[in-house]
Amino acid sequence: MNSVADRHARFLFQDAIERLQQTVGTTNPQQIPHFANSTLKDMYQACREIEIDMRKRRCVRNMARLKLFLDSMHHYHPVVEVLCNGTPYVSWIWGPMKLIFQIASEYPAAIEKLVSVYSRLGEALPRFDKLSEAFRGNSDFQRRMALIISDIVEFHREAYLFFQKKGWKYFFATLWGNFDRRFSGLLDRFSENCRLLEMEASTTSIVEDLHFRRKMEEEIVKTEKERIISQRQEVLKWLNVQDEEQEDALFKLRESIHAHSCDWIQRKDPIKSWMSIMSNQPVMWLTGKPGAGKSVLSSAIANFVRLDRHSTVLYYFCNIQHSQNTKPAYALSTLTAELIRDNTDLASYVYEAYVAKSQPASNFRIKQLLQELLNALPFTRIIVDGVDELDFEQQQQILDDILPLATTNDLKRICKVLISCRNIATTFSRLRKYPTLDLDKQRTFMDASISSYIKSELAKLCSNMQFENHGAQGVFNEMEHELMEKAEGMFLWVNLVICSLKRHHGIVELRKAVRDLPKGLDAMYSRIMAQILHDQDEQLASIVMTTLSWVVHSVRPLKTFELVGTLCLRSDDDASERRACSWEWLFDTCKPLLTESKSGSVQFMHFTTRE
Repeated sequence: MNSVADRHARFLFQDAIERLQQTVGTTNPQQIPHFANSTLKDMYQACREIEIDMRKRRCVRNMARLKLFLDSMHHYHPVVEVLCNGTPYVSWIWGPMKLIFQIASEYPAAIEKLVSVYSRLGEALPRFDKLSEAFRGNSDFQRRMALIISDIVEFHREAYLFFQKKGWKYFFATLWGNFDRRFSGLLDRFSENCRLLEMEASTTSIVEDLHFRRKMEEEIVKTEKERIISQRQEVLKWLNVQDEEQEDALFKLRESIHAHSCDWIQRKDPIKSWMSIMSNQPVMWLTGKPGAGKSVLSSAIANFVRLDRHSTVLYYFCNIQHSQNTKPAYALSTLTAELIRDNTDLASYVYEAYVAKSQPASNFRIKQLLQELLNALPFTRIIVDGVDELDFEQQQQILDDILPLATTNDLKRICKVLISCRNIATTFSRLRKYPTLDLDKQRTFMDASISSYIKSELAKLCSNMQFENHGAQGVFNEMEHELMEKAEGMFLWVNLVICSLKRHHGIVELRKAVRDLPKGLDAMYSRIMAQILHDQDEQLASIVMTTLSWVVHSVRPLKTFELVGTLCLRSDDDASERRACSWEWLFDTCKPLLTESKSGSVQFMHFTTRE
């Protein structure tokens, strides 16, 4: 007569299996079919094959230690059959375990550790033999067995996650140390369940044990989370960089992208080839005149590559903060910090291998560390923008540091580098040998993107203005045509113009302003400055000039409160000067030359503004 599974026991078992299924489905869904129809017999066979293979490689491990665990699970098979009745769950007990051992067998140290922990599970399992057959229909017995099998499935899940981590072979000692602490908590819980099963615990003790399981799980998760956060903070402190500025820059550029204006870049060679994992093109150069949109396109490329969840994207936007920072390998340290924030496991390795050993964050160490971390990642893209904004020595240093990281020769590790900068003498000599996309030669695509942007922004400007019905569309088209002609392929010029035109009211005034617009960035900057100063009296004009001068000559980016506070100290009690001590007034007056970052720093909208 077939036994019926206890509803509570079935729920416990089903919950554990579904957690494992969700983990595999999220991590690598292609592996799910490999688990179908897996049995204990398949696991025995896999162990024999692994042992034969390792013997051929002269790295034999005592796989016989697994026999205790497998034999014990064989004795529990009748109860497992009851719990799995009518479901495909039994294959999820053996399928993941078989895969884990097959992956680990490539690395002798890993298979040794894995055999050791499963043998510890086997030692903790009670010896039942015929007892499991006799008690297979007992509800209390089923519930206790469901807890034990659930612990085993949870261990499968944790082990599966470990061997799916990027670079587990490179940082095995560190990562396994973290896993071993997690496993110790699971083993304690597992051993307690086994002890209670041997004592034939009552239903009451099972309920109490569920509370014990939850409490222990919460403690393990809390302790692990606190340890990870602490290690990551120590590593970032050791690196001593402000990588949040890079995130701010990327966010700002991403927000400035006009809908679909950058889509063409991912379909254009050599960018298309560089983005492809299959191509043998490790380095490429994106160039163009100032204001052509190189930075915005670089941020768009970063977003496109990020759509491939198997790739890691690192970015570094050069600016005045870099040239004023004297820390060795500042760019490499920033890229390393980005990797640490995105890969928690790497933080543990860096902490134990470098920080805990008091290694100095020298140029040599940072280069060595970043190379190690990149070796652990299968696909990496590094995007460096604005190299031309640095002085000559900084330019050469950053190219010396970044270019050697690129490689496509190793199938297990691909790292590609994109350099985005102007075509000037100091960069041309270093980058001319690489595939190049010159935006100045892509006027068809650039003009189409600029035209779309102009139409959108003009429509917004004109939406609140009273157009006369007769000839309204003609006026709109004239302004669009004139702006396109004067833009000369420069997104920055158009952006400056749109900001400038927002000061005008009425279609007649707007049309006249468009006709009077100068060509070129220098002339446009001069026009904006003249307009800003013209609108102020002598005292306020002096404050504006002082503000811009401080932003130009500051050793580091000033915070808004620093800038305003200093202005207040030098101002008199004059009402107009008191008004100038408001950041809102300063920011509004100096638009579009100044911007405020998410961190509260005051910056010029573009490096050409400073020039």
